[in-house]
Amino acid sequence: MARYALPIHHPRSYIDPGYQGTLGYGYPTAIGAAVGNPDRPVVSVTGDGGFGYGMSEMATVMAHDIPLVCVVFRDDAFGNVQRMHKQKFDGDFHGTTLVNPDFVALAAAYDMDGYRAESPDELRSHLSAAIDARKPALIDVPLGETPDPWPSVMRPHEG
Repeated sequence: MARYALPIHHPRSYIDPGYQGTLGYGYPTAIGAAVGNPDRPVVSVTGDGGFGYGMSEMATVMAHDIPLVCVVFRDDAFGNVQRMHKQKFDGDFHGTTLVNPDFVALAAAYDMDGYRAESPDELRSHLSAAIDARKPALIDVPLGETPDPWPSVMRPHEG
């Protein structure tokens, strides 16, 4: 949804995988973006399913003091896949539920700043503090089940 809904205010300041999906792409790619742009704040926005593929790279971020902020939107599932299963198989789904660590405790285990944002205001506040600190950080955003984004994405352009 970021491609459609996230306001981007500066050219060459947004990276995504295109339409390939590439689950797990975000955090490792953001590490490269942060290393390649040491004077710019870099924020990785990811879901918990994708983050799980590269979360061991928190060790790399800490070992090299890379000031990357990672926002993990957590629904405790491969949410898009689970939603598609439910839609296509009369509410049935299999193999899509995740068993996640406590992401704030995980950040602490790496000696990384960790936050939990339970509201948009908390997310704004934690994100601002994490960017200003210029240190590695993780922000856990528990969501619950998220709505289907595709009706919004596929609607005709208004304007």
